Amino acid sequence: MFQRIYGEVRVWTTLHHKNILRLFGTTSGFGSLPAFVTPWMERGSLTNYLSIEFFNLMDGDKFILITTAIQYLHDRNVIHGNLTGHNILIDSKGNAHVTDFGLSVILAECDSSSCETYYPGSIRWAAPELIDLADEEAGKPTTHSDVYSLGCVIFQVLSGKLPYDWLADPFHIMAARHKGMQPMAGDSSVDRRHVPLLQECWSRSSDRPTVDHILSYVQSALPP
Repeated sequence: MFQRIYGEVRVWTTLHHKNILRLFGTTSGFGSLPAFVTPWMERGSLTNYLSIEFFNLMDGDKFILITTAIQYLHDRNVIHGNLTGHNILIDSKGNAHVTDFGLSVILAECDSSSCETYYPGSIRWAAPELIDLADEEAGKPTTHSDVYSLGCVIFQVLSGKLPYDWLADPFHIMAARHKGMQPMAGDSSVDRRHVPLLQECWSRSSDRPTVDHILSYVQSALPP
């Protein structure tokens, strides 16, 4: 466990981007394991922020929340592996910061026998290929699985709803995803213009767009 924690520290300390939460270091005294020290994010998680501010945000504000941090990670051959609305934090000015790199993996290590099996931390955002209903173990995270999760975050930002918001039980979510059900209900409040992008993000792994493509779409959707 300590090796995993300090492995996370080593990855995190190499990342420098305005949308990635800064890591000051680690400390003790908060339990048996080291704790991370980061700046305080006044507005909490993206999920919490949207639950309070969603109807006060303009469409442009919502798109700005869709961070460029994942593009930065992939450019540096780093996979986040567990992107959700809970580990994107919002500062006092409404800026988004990605955190929680505990399941991040260097792409070059993914072919190594030392690369650990992936356990999705939050089923609502996890790509289907990371979930095996017949086994508690799941596949390794990839850039494609990050794109699926990013699509879930985009849906959350545009709708104010959690992925699979009509399902409460994680096992029901897993079963729905196994049957090919998408994270968005048919009567979703998302602008229909943006639905094709979401469907691309949730398509088969090999058919998903790159983060560069998603970022270009987001930038084109921003008001002039």
